[in-house]
Amino acid sequence: MMWLCVAAYGVHVLEEFVFDWQNWARSVLHLAALWSDFYITNALVILLGVVAAEIAPTWPALALG
Repeated sequence: MMWLCVAAYGVHVLEEFVFDWQNWARSVLHLAALWSDFYITNALVILLGVVAAEIAPTWPALALG
């Protein structure tokens, strides 16, 4: 189940990239959004998801936390 969550987040990242998240965030949320922030943030979330999926069989509560 944790791997499915990582995959779903990966699809979400692709969706944001394809539909130009940066311009949307600037026009709607008035954020000074940069693509470098997008890449770093999403890479860290994917890494955290992979770590959580790997430790889930041993420490499920920690993985879900």
